[in-house]
Amino acid sequence: MSPMAFEVLAATALIVLALWAAPRYLKSGITTIPELIGLRFDRSTKLWFCIAYIVLYLVVQIPVILYSGSLVFENIFHLSDWLGITKFQSICVLCVAISVVGSIYAIFGGLKAVAVSDTVNGVGLLIGGLMIPFFALNVLGHAAGSENAIAILDGWKYLVANHADKLNW
Repeated sequence: MSPMAFEVLAATALIVLALWAAPRYLKSGITTIPELIGLRFDRSTKLWFCIAYIVLYLVVQIPVILYSGSLVFENIFHLSDWLGITKFQSICVLCVAISVVGSIYAIFGGLKAVAVSDTVNGVGLLIGGLMIPFFALNVLGHAAGSENAIAILDGWKYLVANHADKLNW
């Protein structure tokens, strides 16, 4: 939940950053937050910021990501049944495997490989996220008795007529 909340709440800040702050910083030649802190304060402040950020990332973000990814893989592929081990052991093995594969990818592929894969994943998530309502409305339209091959409008009509309260914030 922590990474999800971060990503959801960060959208507004990212929009402000992209439209207002990033052009100003890029025009001045600043490309990273540590670089900005180093110019604004001093080298030791920049160093302590970098150390604090890395420690917080290692303690807060990485364990959640590794655990949730391992849990998903365990629940989908049932690795514990294949290997004859407990679920806890399977999750530990998966955490190590995900760490090793991710490290190899980042180290040998470099930042460019990570940026390209993030871009591809972002586009895929955006397209998939936008398709979900259309698929849901299509299924709802067919469940409501529509004979059309694509029943999105019928699903919308059914939703508005029978469950308009679900459309309120």
